[in-house]
Order: sequence, then C-alpha cells, then structure tokens
Amino acid sequence: MKLQKIIESLDKSESNRKELCYTDLAQGEFNIYDDLDQDWDNPRLTAYRFKEWLCTDTLVGGTILFLDDEPVAQGWQNGRKSYVIYHWFSQDAYGKVLNFLKSKIMREYPRIKTIDITEDFFH
Repeated sequence: MKLQKIIESLDKSESNRKELCYTDLAQGEFNIYDDLDQDWDNPRLTAYRFKEWLCTDTLVGGTILFLDDEPVAQGWQNGRKSYVIYHWFSQDAYGKVLNFLKSKIMREYPRIKTIDITEDFFH
C-alpha cells in the first residue's frame, strides 16, 4: 500500500493519537537539548498510528506525524526500547517542524544581581 493511501485513510481520532513528547523528538531528530513547552491540551504537532503492536508493555509501530494537520513525516519504532526513526516527506516539512520546536524552547535564565550604571557607584 502506498503511504499516500495510508495518510488519506488514517484514523485521526483522539483514541488513535499517539502521545508525542516534543523534547524527545527535538533531541532525537534535531539535536536540541533544551526543555520544550509541551502543548498537551491543544497540540499543533501530533502523531497518529497506522500500524501498531504490543512489545512487552508498550505500543510500537508506525505513525504519521502532522504539523497543523499537514503530514510532515512517517515514524517507525521496532520495539519498546528502540528509538523512533523518522522519514521526512520533504526538506520543507523538516524545516517547519524544526522551526516549530525552536519556538517551544523554554529558557529560564538565572536570577542575577543587576546594577544601574547611571547611578553613583560609591554612595
């Protein structure tokens, strides 16, 4: 079966949606090692299963990754301890997901002491 047919017939219901951790995807595919703001309630980046099986205690198999309801990649996980391997539908799709993940980086800067350089230093 062609991947296009799989995408067209994909069950995009809530029950078929695979939980997708932005941080895991960012680290594995883009070498981004920051904490990312995860949109659990209304995600723009989602994955839906098209082939799955139970490996010990974890559902694994094939997924289609969507950004804003546009298919961008196909993911495959052979076993529960295996990494997900992604195959991107285009360079543009890869770039869109990269830019999206970069926008989700949460940088918390440490609290520092500041000084006003316009005030008298020796008071």
